[in-house]
Amino acid sequence: MQDAQQALKVGRDPRMLPEFDALRAEINKLSHASRPDVDWMLVHDMATTIFEKQGVDLQTAIYFTLARSRLAGLTGFTESCEFLANLIVTQWDNFWPPVHQERARIEMLDWFIARISEVVRQYAISHEHKRLVYRCERALQLMSEKLHNSGLSRIPRVENLLHFVEGYTHLFDETEIVIVSDDQELKKQDMQIPPMVFFHSDMEPGATVQSGGSSGSGQAALPAGSILIGREKGQMKPTVLKIEAHKKQKPAWFWFVSGLLTCVLPVAAITGWQYWQEQKADALALLQQPAYALPTAPDHNDIRRVRIVLGEQKLQGMEGELINRYQAQLEQVKNASPFYLYQYGNGLKNVMQQLYPDSLAVKEMERQWQIALERQQGDEPKTLGYEQARARVNDTLQQLLELERQRRTVTISYLKSKLYDMQKDLMSDVPFGIRLRELEARKIKSQSLTPAELRAMEDELRSFNIRLYRLQQGNSAS
Repeated sequence: MQDAQQALKVGRDPRMLPEFDALRAEINKLSHASRPDVDWMLVHDMATTIFEKQGVDLQTAIYFTLARSRLAGLTGFTESCEFLANLIVTQWDNFWPPVHQERARIEMLDWFIARISEVVRQYAISHEHKRLVYRCERALQLMSEKLHNSGLSRIPRVENLLHFVEGYTHLFDETEIVIVSDDQELKKQDMQIPPMVFFHSDMEPGATVQSGGSSGSGQAALPAGSILIGREKGQMKPTVLKIEAHKKQKPAWFWFVSGLLTCVLPVAAITGWQYWQEQKADALALLQQPAYALPTAPDHNDIRRVRIVLGEQKLQGMEGELINRYQAQLEQVKNASPFYLYQYGNGLKNVMQQLYPDSLAVKEMERQWQIALERQQGDEPKTLGYEQARARVNDTLQQLLELERQRRTVTISYLKSKLYDMQKDLMSDVPFGIRLRELEARKIKSQSLTPAELRAMEDELRSFNIRLYRLQQGNSAS
């Protein structure tokens, strides 16, 4: 029976894992304007992989819960509620995000309540589901009680979901259901864990659901890959979210080597401390760039180094300062000329997204930045004066040719030569906007653009910038 279990530990920050990036890519589809379909099975699998590799954290657990509720219906929602209750009630001080980041925890739970409420309202709940509904109610009650007693500045809106579930319990015949354990040796704190919860491999073909008690003389084996959570009457104690058992005792040679290393620690500590301070100063300088400078924004490798050197706690403490600093830099870019380095502004925005992906202030910063780009881009010019002039010249030439064939006057040849000269001048100096529009039309038709053409356009645009700058300087001097 022990082999059928999968004991999980409390996890750390999962945001640097590739599985978490894939998971977030699917979750972000929920807020996409085109509302693409979310692959909930992929979300479920990626979350399970993160649990196995990194342990259980609040963010991944919420995504796992949402996927489970989508895939397994009311049963999955029930298991998910008790899963979150286990995590919040028994491991409040241990899981990620840490306790001091209460705003991040509150925002995660509020986001979850808003999303899961939409899912629960779609369930067709009847009298046959009363046992599942009572289990949901109990888990949500424990969760709400823990949140109210945790000293939070604002309580997540768990009561909204709890009241919705309680509305179904009033429709059932029973006025009260009490779940009692026969094990009198269980500690009082163990009784706070919601009973009868485990996730099984029912996503795989041939997997069977096992949620009842033991049969015969022994307990039925759980499917391979099961995650046991909580307990049912007569079942074993919960194993999920427990810190794993004592590690193996270190061998004698380990302590011998440790003693040798201790001898050189005083010297190595000073050198290491100096090196660490230099790395910390470099990391801070990389993030705290002055708002009036235009450096290259930190890239992904720089962000990884900053996380390693400063640590997650230091970064979270700097959130307000960094957001204000980077906001000032974005304001400078928005007020610059239309030929400004937009890539630099995008780099600043990406830094904040990597450091604080769940921050509402960062999301608002990104929204304002996109609005500014759209405003500065403007609409495509509607003027077609050059094309109209060229068409009129061609029409005039055709008329003159017709008059010449009729030999009506001698001055027609003279006018014809003049119009030819006009057409030649027009073709020799095509306006910049016309040539740019022609290149755009070629790109739409998937025709290749040579580097020489693009370089020539860039040089001409740079020339326009210099001329405009000199005009502005002349007006200022006068």
